[in-house]
Amino acid sequence: MAFHSITPTQIADYKGKKPYMKSCIEFSQSEELDSLIRSYDYQIEINP
Repeated sequence: MAFHSITPTQIADYKGKKPYMKSCIEFSQSEELDSLIRSYDYQIEINP
């Protein structure tokens, strides 16, 4: 009977866009950021 008392969640309407923080979190865990950091590391090693 507990199953019937569960109500659906309210889904936020972002008008087809991702929430701002979700985009930031995804970028922080992305290969794109890793690549950018590696490129800066390479520049620092060349010009200490």
